[in-house]
Amino acid sequence: MLTVNHPEYPSGHAFWSAAVTDAIASFFGTDRVQWTIRTSKSAVPQVVQTERTYHDLNALTREIDDARVWAGLHWRHSMRHGAEIGHRVASHVAENFFRATQ
Repeated sequence: MLTVNHPEYPSGHAFWSAAVTDAIASFFGTDRVQWTIRTSKSAVPQVVQTERTYHDLNALTREIDDARVWAGLHWRHSMRHGAEIGHRVASHVAENFFRATQ
């Protein structure tokens, strides 16, 4: 269990994660994008695995959701509602800013 001083609802982390992964999926035209995330032990001393590779953006967001809930930072509905906001933002960005160049 982690203790932090930030709002529980809605989850800002879920918002950010959904917006970024949706925007990336929209840009590449698929959610089957390989993404490797590295975490420094000096930045997060308690981290066990310093590198994780995902082959599907949905798997990445599911793991983020689980980690935030299991750490005691958010309830599931806070993650879901935060992600809903992120999905809307990503949709707006994709429709208005991801355009073909000449």
